[in-house]
Amino acid sequence: MVHGGLPIESREKSIQMFMNDSNIRILIATPGSAKEGLTLTVANHAIFYDRSLSLDDYLQSQDRIHRISQEKKCYIYIINIKDSIDEWIESLLWVKELAAKLTQGDISIDEYRRNVSYGFADIIGEILGGEE
Repeated sequence: MVHGGLPIESREKSIQMFMNDSNIRILIATPGSAKEGLTLTVANHAIFYDRSLSLDDYLQSQDRIHRISQEKKCYIYIINIKDSIDEWIESLLWVKELAAKLTQGDISIDEYRRNVSYGFADIIGEILGGEE
């Protein structure tokens, strides 16, 4: 397990055990704690069950398994609960990702307009009590 409350020594011990002990097959880490300084080429599945509003934290934590020395296909799973704040966060992160791609020149303004949705405003309205 890796999270922000762990001392550095415990964090490193958990990571080394995961990397070197074939009996340990799961590493649980928060996106914030797994976003930097972590290369997990022995892993090829990442499961997100709780994400912050930070696109950077999310993308960086995904990249821990996408490394040059990775030889396996990588899979990212996102667990979202229907009709919950999870849907709002997913929608908001998608808009942030599109805006980042547009800013960096990775997509055109036309592609951005085709894909962007500001439905997160509707979702949060529904979560907070509908159209009252």
